[in-house]
Amino acid sequence: MHISKLTRLLLLQSAVGFGLVLLRPVLAGYGPGENFGVAQLASQRMPPYLFLPWNLFLAWVPYAFAHQLLPGRGFPAANGALLVLWLLFFPNAPYIITDFLHLRPRPPIPVWYDTLMLFSFAWTGLLLGFCSLMEVQAFAEHQWNKKWAQLGAALAILLGSFGVYMGRFLRWNSWDAFIRPLDVLYSVMRLAYDPKLNMGSVLVMAAMLGLGYATFLQIAKKQLS
Repeated sequence: MHISKLTRLLLLQSAVGFGLVLLRPVLAGYGPGENFGVAQLASQRMPPYLFLPWNLFLAWVPYAFAHQLLPGRGFPAANGALLVLWLLFFPNAPYIITDFLHLRPRPPIPVWYDTLMLFSFAWTGLLLGFCSLMEVQAFAEHQWNKKWAQLGAALAILLGSFGVYMGRFLRWNSWDAFIRPLDVLYSVMRLAYDPKLNMGSVLVMAAMLGLGYATFLQIAKKQLS
């Protein structure tokens, strides 16, 4: 199985983040054989940030789906299914940026360590999202045309930002669209009448991701030219 240089670099960056998470309990004074079970949870000694590897794994899912797309004549049902799955899981990539909400002093670990650790995961997740979006945009451009591909990328960023909002504030997961579709649909419909809906956060996220992705594309094109 051929693994591209880009994928190897992303795997290496992921490994660095995983290493920082694994090292953290040791620096905090946990014994190497200590079992993080009910007793640790009850005494609030459960090591924090153990959710980061899982969140990064979810950021890898759209990257994997995007690389399974097969451009060609027509539009096979498999490609349609892959695009739907990619769009559902795409918000998981930029979602890791919002994990900075968990950053606070946690002695004896210095704040700079946790900041770098969170940045490592957020940066890798963002790259995975941009790379998968670039792959999908290239596929759409091959299947249709450049303008439709650009419009699709912009729409994906907007929907992805809305997905981040649903995940962070409404606590929905990507797979809930399959196991609880009616509940998810009802939740989305209620947002239209919810005064607590912070569309500002969605638009700011979309603007940030849009500018970041445009910059990412320009760098990629410059390297290819």
